[in-house]
Amino acid sequence: MVDGLLEQSQREDFLIEMSDWGSATEKVCFGCAATCTLQKVAGINLMPGTQRYGVGNLDWRSDQLGLDENDVNHFENAMNDARMGDLETLFEYFDIDVQGLGLIRDYEWYLHNDNWRKQLPQVEETIQYLISKGV
Repeated sequence: MVDGLLEQSQREDFLIEMSDWGSATEKVCFGCAATCTLQKVAGINLMPGTQRYGVGNLDWRSDQLGLDENDVNHFENAMNDARMGDLETLFEYFDIDVQGLGLIRDYEWYLHNDNWRKQLPQVEETIQYLISKGV
């Protein structure tokens, strides 16, 4: 999520919009933390002028990224929860059993359009903590 947001924020033809699951006009694409992360994972950028199914349509995002529609939907929901500090759905997505580690809790961030950059250090700190716990 961190790398995806930072990379997509450098594009002139992409705007981070946390309330948009991924859409495009002729000149710019819009997307949330989940959309940015999917682009990073897939190694493909959503491109302006390519949307043919309607605003924010899952079919379009799945087609553009070359990923299964159900998988995209599940991953996007997990990442959307993660951007709001709730990692439980993300752990479930990756089939990670963290109940015994006491790691299921709400974390202290909620990424919005106006604060996501300032809150990324908290996300990165949590990532390092989870890595140290073997997750």
